[in-house]
Amino acid sequence: MKKQTAVEWLLFEMSKNGLLPNGIPNEIHKQAKEMEKKQIMDAYEDGCCYWDSEKSSEQYYNQTFNTKK
Repeated sequence: MKKQTAVEWLLFEMSKNGLLPNGIPNEIHKQAKEMEKKQIMDAYEDGCCYWDSEKSSEQYYNQTFNTKK
């Protein structure tokens, strides 16, 4: 089951409730997703200093949020 990021949830809810009648420009959506991805990966790396992990932050993000990149 794919987990939903906060950005994905927010955009879905805003669209569902008619708050984005024209949608959101693709470049803004892409930038928000990249910013969020970096924050998640940074938090994962910060947490790794407290326990040993073989998994990179990129692997963690892709596995957790089921992305193909």
